[in-house]
Amino acid sequence: MNMTSSADLNALIRAHIPLSREPYDWDNGCIRSNLRRANQDVAVLRDTLRELAVVSEVLERHLEELEDVIAAHPGVLTGIGHLPVELLIMIFDLAASDPHLGMRRHPFSHHHPIRCIMQTCTQWRTLVINRPSFWSTVVQTPYATLPSIRRQLERVANAPLCVWSNARKNGVNRDDQFLYLVGARSSQWHEAHLNLTARSLRTLSEFVVFPILRTMSLYVYKANQILRREHLPRPSDGVNRFPALKNVTLNLEDTEHSDLVLELFSDSWSGLRYCALEHATLQGVLRILDAFGPDCRLILRYNTPVEDWELSDASSQRRVPVHFASLELARCDPDFMVGIMNHIGSSPSFKSLKIVTAMSETLKNAAFLAALDANPCQLDELHVVVLGFRTGRIREPRDLGPLLDSSPIRGITNLTLNMAYDLPLDDAMAFFSQRLASGAADSSGQPGPALVPNLRRLALLVTVPLHITYTDPSHAAVCALHETRKDVLKELVTMHLPMDCEEDGPEIKKLRELGLEVMAVDLDELVVMTAEEGDPEGDRWDIRSNASEEA
Repeated sequence: MNMTSSADLNALIRAHIPLSREPYDWDNGCIRSNLRRANQDVAVLRDTLRELAVVSEVLERHLEELEDVIAAHPGVLTGIGHLPVELLIMIFDLAASDPHLGMRRHPFSHHHPIRCIMQTCTQWRTLVINRPSFWSTVVQTPYATLPSIRRQLERVANAPLCVWSNARKNGVNRDDQFLYLVGARSSQWHEAHLNLTARSLRTLSEFVVFPILRTMSLYVYKANQILRREHLPRPSDGVNRFPALKNVTLNLEDTEHSDLVLELFSDSWSGLRYCALEHATLQGVLRILDAFGPDCRLILRYNTPVEDWELSDASSQRRVPVHFASLELARCDPDFMVGIMNHIGSSPSFKSLKIVTAMSETLKNAAFLAALDANPCQLDELHVVVLGFRTGRIREPRDLGPLLDSSPIRGITNLTLNMAYDLPLDDAMAFFSQRLASGAADSSGQPGPALVPNLRRLALLVTVPLHITYTDPSHAAVCALHETRKDVLKELVTMHLPMDCEEDGPEIKKLRELGLEVMAVDLDELVVMTAEEGDPEGDRWDIRSNASEEA
């Protein structure tokens, strides 16, 4: 820029910005304007200082709290001193955040891009903040590069790992690279949630043993690539890939590779406590049905359509005794359930059955009822959940008669019915108050109950309440039920206490003295276990207190 243009520019600035003039050039209006602006700036600074003082006070209070927490763990101080300052700031910031709402917006939140930073200091974070989460989580994300994951694995040393992989979002090549990197530490895998392709399934199978892996969910999504059986490496004879495995969820929607997935766990079925198989074929399930141990809860969810030849083969095979403790059939077709019940033989350990369906017609299917009645098992518990509001409503209590009068169900002691009714709850309860026309007399000299006479616990829950009379039984109906089942029925669970009764009221106390405990389930706490939900850590299917124990 030449001297002439520079002088012109300076003149232009002086003409439009009064503050650029010399003091003796200022007029009174300009001075007053600048004073107003200065006073406004002073007011803003004064407010900012007040806010900073409050923040400083809060930080000092949090610092004192953190010092108290750290003092409770004297062994932590030495290790914390070796951590980078940036990580310490994040740790302390987490401690100061709200334990519920704050976690959702905090950088350690599960869906936050920099959540992987947490892995470098999980152990210290747990000790300092007393958080329950201890395991280091390794997440395959589009923004996580292999070098950063490698550094993360170096920082966590020998800590147990929780691995999350999603080939659908990250591509097959990245998926293989991630599995090779993390799979090299298969001895540290404690929990795994894997969304794989057939190719990455083969990569996974190359790591022979996962000695401490306890929980695993595996989904092989459909792709054009088909992995042949001979391409799947198998462990040497007598080697269990997953010796510590307790909880498994397998999505077998990719029918081309479902058998290969089941083979990966062929040596682990007997040690499982929880196993959920989704979109399984009837033939695939029947091959492993007798392999589960006595502590296992088996869930069969969303079966693939059953072919006629499959049902014919299942009916022609001899019955096989099973060893699992409980079975849940969730959103399964009647034909699939027929094949399962026709396959199961006399099994002393099989005591609990749960049926989850969206249509009440499933409970009245003639083929299923015939297969159930012909089954030689003797159950202790039956839990029925009908999810559909329009398709799942029970119009007549007697519609449930054939189900409850079937051979394995007739002697149960624990019954849960969770569905929508087209009738007041008193009518449904009266169904269980009916007596036999003739037969063995009870202590009052009258015939016993017409259905499930050995019930010690009955839960009548309503999925979608239409009216208060559909959820709240009357005191008279409860008394009639107790009169029919006195000395046998010990617990009655409904959505609410009988109408006009209070928990500590004389009516409830009188029933308790007579031997019947009447309990209510809080609507806010009741969570109906749908076909998509489940707690692999030993959740219960029934309700034992005022709060639902279903998760």
